Amino acid sequence: MYLGYFSSGPYGFGGAFLTHGATVGLDLRGVRLTAGYAGRWHNYRTSEYVPWDFPWEEFQFNVSGNLGSIGRGKAQPSTTPPPHHTILSAGFVYGDPIGKLHENKAEGIRLDWSQKGSWSVASDFYIDERSALHTAFSYARMIQSASGTIVFGGYPLTPIPYQVEVPTETVSLESGYRYHPLEEYHPLFVQASLGIVRMNPIPETSPRYLYESYDELVIGLALPVSNGGIVVMPRVGFKTFYFPEDFNNNRVGGYNEFTAGVSVGYAL
Repeated sequence: MYLGYFSSGPYGFGGAFLTHGATVGLDLRGVRLTAGYAGRWHNYRTSEYVPWDFPWEEFQFNVSGNLGSIGRGKAQPSTTPPPHHTILSAGFVYGDPIGKLHENKAEGIRLDWSQKGSWSVASDFYIDERSALHTAFSYARMIQSASGTIVFGGYPLTPIPYQVEVPTETVSLESGYRYHPLEEYHPLFVQASLGIVRMNPIPETSPRYLYESYDELVIGLALPVSNGGIVVMPRVGFKTFYFPEDFNNNRVGGYNEFTAGVSVGYAL
């Protein structure tokens, strides 16, 4: 995960904003293969911001290696120890919005989000018996609703309240750390993750895609079902999205939800 800053200079007006991105990859016998993406996150000068009609994002692919080993008879072995073991899993997570994510009001306007749940695939690389590095890729469908009446000068202009729903498809990539705190009950774990979500509203918008950040704290269980390596992992969590404020876009606010889900994996 990384954070960046783009600027076209002190007189660039709308050309100053924060970006963020994520990269994942493999290191195989000294050859590193990586892929990732980055996108615009938060505009630095919202009052001077004019949206573009195209997304501001980039995808990155990289192949690299140790060129110094070319022509040599023997390469030095890697000193990095392999993972203790790895759990590959897939599952479903349901989100229950609270606070501003559930309901945010201004004069005559009510905004709220609802999530139909997310599907994810994950890998947990155990460094030792109690610690693991967690990575997950998720797909979800969210709906933002706007309802109320048009108000001018404190008086409603429309006798019938309106309601508009904007469905949004999202994909996210997160990375974090998992720890099993109890020796007497090893399946219990706590987990903290940082992630980036790419939001694609179904109707045409400008910009076409939005990139937002989030973090999540999780408590769960990694329950071995049998000696065959199958693991069931129920979990509950608390997630915070860092969106621009609904009624003040030059600020980033926290929008929260409780999460609960289960995944099934296989320990390698």
